[in-house]
Amino acid sequence: MSTLLPFSGMDWTDVWKPVRRNDRDTMSIIIRDPDNQLSRALEARAKKRGVSIEEEARQILQRALAAPDDLGAAIRNRFQPLGEVELDLPAREPCRDRKAPMS
Repeated sequence: MSTLLPFSGMDWTDVWKPVRRNDRDTMSIIIRDPDNQLSRALEARAKKRGVSIEEEARQILQRALAAPDDLGAAIRNRFQPLGEVELDLPAREPCRDRKAPMS
Protein backbone atom coordinates (compact mmCIF):
# COMPACT_ATOMS: atom_id res chain seq x y z
CA MET A 1 0.00 0.00 0.00
CA SER A 2 1.43 3.36 -0.93
CA THR A 3 0.80 6.67 0.74
CA LEU A 4 0.05 9.74 -1.33
CA LEU A 5 2.16 12.77 -0.69
CA PRO A 6 0.09 15.77 0.43
CA PHE A 7 -1.13 18.02 -2.41
CA SER A 8 0.97 16.27 -5.04
CA GLY A 9 -0.96 13.25 -6.26
CA MET A 10 2.34 11.28 -6.18
CA ASP A 11 3.12 8.46 -3.81
CA TRP A 12 6.39 7.84 -1.98
CA THR A 13 7.62 5.44 -4.64
CA ASP A 14 7.74 8.36 -7.10
CA VAL A 15 10.27 10.11 -4.88
CA TRP A 16 12.06 7.50 -2.76
CA LYS A 17 13.20 4.43 -4.69
CA PRO A 18 15.24 1.85 -2.74
CA VAL A 19 17.48 -0.28 -4.97
CA ARG A 20 19.48 -3.39 -4.07
CA ARG A 21 23.05 -3.38 -5.45
CA ASN A 22 26.00 -5.46 -4.32
CA ASP A 23 24.23 -6.55 -1.10
CA ARG A 24 23.88 -2.89 -0.08
CA ASP A 25 20.68 -0.96 0.26
CA THR A 26 20.91 2.17 -1.81
CA MET A 27 18.31 4.65 -2.87
CA SER A 28 17.74 7.49 -5.25
CA ILE A 29 15.99 10.66 -4.22
CA ILE A 30 14.46 12.90 -6.84
CA ILE A 31 13.69 16.47 -5.85
CA ARG A 32 11.19 17.83 -8.31
CA ASP A 33 10.94 21.54 -9.06
CA PRO A 34 13.39 22.97 -6.51
CA ASP A 35 13.28 26.76 -6.52
CA ASN A 36 16.11 28.58 -8.28
CA GLN A 37 17.57 29.99 -5.07
CA LEU A 38 17.90 26.49 -3.56
CA SER A 39 19.47 25.09 -6.73
CA ARG A 40 21.99 27.94 -7.01
CA ALA A 41 22.89 27.75 -3.31
CA LEU A 42 23.46 23.99 -3.45
CA GLU A 43 25.52 24.29 -6.62
CA ALA A 44 27.64 27.14 -5.18
CA ARG A 45 28.22 25.27 -1.93
CA ALA A 46 29.27 22.12 -3.78
CA LYS A 47 31.64 24.11 -6.01
CA LYS A 48 33.18 25.87 -2.99
CA ARG A 49 33.86 22.51 -1.34
CA GLY A 50 35.07 20.89 -4.56
CA VAL A 51 32.44 18.15 -4.62
CA SER A 52 29.53 17.25 -6.86
CA ILE A 53 26.04 18.54 -6.15
CA GLU A 54 25.02 14.96 -5.34
CA GLU A 55 27.85 14.59 -2.82
CA GLU A 56 27.03 17.95 -1.23
CA ALA A 57 23.37 16.94 -0.84
CA ARG A 58 24.48 13.59 0.65
CA GLN A 59 26.72 15.36 3.20
CA ILE A 60 23.95 17.79 4.15
CA LEU A 61 21.58 14.86 4.77
CA GLN A 62 24.21 12.99 6.80
CA ARG A 63 24.86 16.02 9.03
CA ALA A 64 21.15 16.73 9.47
CA LEU A 65 20.35 13.15 10.43
CA ALA A 66 23.35 12.88 12.76
CA ALA A 67 22.26 15.98 14.70
CA PRO A 68 20.71 15.13 18.05
CA ASP A 69 17.00 15.70 18.56
CA ASP A 70 17.53 16.77 22.17
CA LEU A 71 19.41 20.08 22.22
CA GLY A 72 19.77 20.03 26.01
CA ALA A 73 21.43 16.61 25.94
CA ALA A 74 23.70 17.72 23.10
CA ILE A 75 24.88 20.76 25.08
CA ARG A 76 25.38 18.67 28.23
CA ASN A 77 27.39 16.04 26.32
CA ARG A 78 29.50 18.74 24.67
CA PHE A 79 30.57 20.35 27.96
CA GLN A 80 30.55 17.32 30.28
CA PRO A 81 34.27 16.54 29.71
CA LEU A 82 35.14 19.97 31.14
CA GLY A 83 33.73 19.03 34.53
CA GLU A 84 31.27 20.77 36.77
CA VAL A 85 31.36 24.49 37.42
CA GLU A 86 30.32 26.11 40.67
CA LEU A 87 29.00 29.62 40.29
CA ASP A 88 28.78 32.19 43.07
CA LEU A 89 25.26 33.47 42.77
CA PRO A 90 24.35 36.81 44.31
CA ALA A 91 21.91 36.80 47.22
CA ARG A 92 18.33 37.22 46.12
CA GLU A 93 16.11 39.91 47.48
CA PRO A 94 12.71 38.93 48.80
CA CYS A 95 9.83 39.24 46.37
CA ARG A 96 7.68 42.31 46.64
CA ASP A 97 4.26 42.00 48.19
CA ARG A 98 1.88 41.23 45.36
CA LYS A 99 -0.91 43.18 47.03
CA ALA A 100 1.16 46.33 47.48
CA PRO A 101 0.76 48.92 44.68
CA MET A 102 3.73 49.44 42.41
CA SER A 103 5.46 52.78 42.83
